[in-house]
Amino acid sequence: IKSNYGGGIALQRTNGLVSNNTISGNTTDGALGAGIFFFDANLYIMNNIISKNTSSGPDGGGGGLAFSFCDPVIFGNAILENSARQGGGINTMMSSPLIVSNIISGNTAASSYGGDGGGIIFLQCTPTLVNNTICDNTADYGGGIFSYITSSTITNTILWGNSAQTGKE
Repeated sequence: IKSNYGGGIALQRTNGLVSNNTISGNTTDGALGAGIFFFDANLYIMNNIISKNTSSGPDGGGGGLAFSFCDPVIFGNAILENSARQGGGINTMMSSPLIVSNIISGNTAASSYGGDGGGIIFLQCTPTLVNNTICDNTADYGGGIFSYITSSTITNTILWGNSAQTGKE
């Protein structure tokens, strides 16, 4: 599925549960959230496989997930082999996500404009990460995690094998 926002799923101003799905092979063209996009929506994203989604173009963000103005719980997902300019796996802005027990691996953030956050990019956020594995992600800046004006709490999370020109983990 090709879309401007939320190639697989797009949700705005709603609450709910996205659970036990395979969300794969979706694209956005110069926008956000090829796999899942949500805005001003407090969701539980649980036990999904979110893979091989692509958010293209100079403004492309969140190959797997993109969200803003939200406080989601992201639990037990496999976020694999997604790509975007910013946040190959996850792109989040002005949110307070709780990210627990996920595998975020093999995601890419790259473009001729510079790619930020292969695994995750946090822009003006207060995220809490617990018991995640963030590995084998690639970006121009911040292979595993890229943060900007962010206050993060990261506990018992493995950052391993990520690569970047600047800030590989």
